[in-house]
Amino acid sequence: MAKTNGICWYTTAPSVEDFADLRAQVGWGETDLSLAQISLDNSLLHLTAYQDERLIGMVRVIGDGALFFYIQDLIIVPDMQGTGLGKMLMMNLSSGLVKWLNQVQLLAYLALVAKKAFIANLVMLSEQVSH
Repeated sequence: MAKTNGICWYTTAPSVEDFADLRAQVGWGETDLSLAQISLDNSLLHLTAYQDERLIGMVRVIGDGALFFYIQDLIIVPDMQGTGLGKMLMMNLSSGLVKWLNQVQLLAYLALVAKKAFIANLVMLSEQVSH
């Protein structure tokens, strides 16, 4: 556990109740707790952010544990959205991934990041052309 500006960071899964509550707070609907627990248990990596023992955000990675992984959830409670918490979660996740991934996985991760930046640039370009 690390603490920054009153936020405690953990690399463990949240409780299933906290996970379901967080999903509900952002409008993702009601989550069956038994399915949510299986989902959390089968995730490869979690990073959670707590403030005063309240789960305020999390990011979760899923994948096959060898070559492929995906950021499945990046969830921030509504009252903390726009504060930079999501960016902090992703930055902390990235530094954690670098330590965790082997060389092949790291290359796949970097390719994914580059692909997303490329797609974002294409979207911006198409918006400029359509105006």
